[in-house]
Amino acid sequence: MLMLALLAVIVVPKVLNPASVEGAASVAPPPPPPSAGDCLLEPFSGYTDSDSGRVQTDPAPTFVACTESHGAEIHRIVDVLPPSAGRDGLTAAEHFMGDCWSDLHAEGRIAGTTLHWQWALELQLGVIGPDHRQSAAGQQWAACTVGLSRGEPLTTTFDQLVRNGDPALGSCGRVEPTQGWAMSVPCNEPHDLEWVGYLGIDPGSQLTQDEVDADCTALVTASTGRDAPTTADGIRVATDTTAWYTSADSQSVALPLPPDAAGGWTSCEIRTDGRMLVGSLRRLGDAPLPWAP
Repeated sequence: MLMLALLAVIVVPKVLNPASVEGAASVAPPPPPPSAGDCLLEPFSGYTDSDSGRVQTDPAPTFVACTESHGAEIHRIVDVLPPSAGRDGLTAAEHFMGDCWSDLHAEGRIAGTTLHWQWALELQLGVIGPDHRQSAAGQQWAACTVGLSRGEPLTTTFDQLVRNGDPALGSCGRVEPTQGWAMSVPCNEPHDLEWVGYLGIDPGSQLTQDEVDADCTALVTASTGRDAPTTADGIRVATDTTAWYTSADSQSVALPLPPDAAGGWTSCEIRTDGRMLVGSLRRLGDAPLPWAP
């Protein structure tokens, strides 16, 4: 009994208080900044400022392979956002988002057109930054993310989508008969209008209506992968130009712009004869037109 008691005195403290090892605890360093082209599981829209005024994102996004289903892709990244002081009252993140939007449009330049059209893209932009661990380590990067406007998942890269005029990027609308304007709707819902591209027009431009109409027809042909539609198909190519003035007024006009206009904006559109479509016409090729039942 005495021997058992002594054994218990020796063993029990060792079990309850295991031997310690000298040294210092270490914490794994935060991950490095991402790279352009990386894909994120979650879609992002807008941005969130930290208390310091820098862009900070918590919790940290989940990165996945671009061949997997993903909600957003990093389009552009900078080590530090440039200052925004004196730039139209917008924040640095807002200017950065605008620069990303311009990049995406520029990359969508379409062969076969003579004017500098921009794709009509249904995209959702966001700006993300370091999480709290990365910020504590001194990281100040900001990245522009791009995803589909309604949060649908992707399984390919935006470079492929934009350059191929993918149907996922279709920009469709339904004309309100009593209002005269079109409400944006998903292209898989009934619509009688699809916006194909936009063209900015400088003040004093002598661009004519015939030039813009011809170029819009080339744009539609390139976008759809088929001969430009005619009224015999039940759809037609159309352009719509808005001029704006220093008084902040705007009006629909025929080209060339009025001499006193401060600039203009033309949309290249596909319109129907009143029937409804339920699919984008981008890259449609020889397939039947997607009329609603």
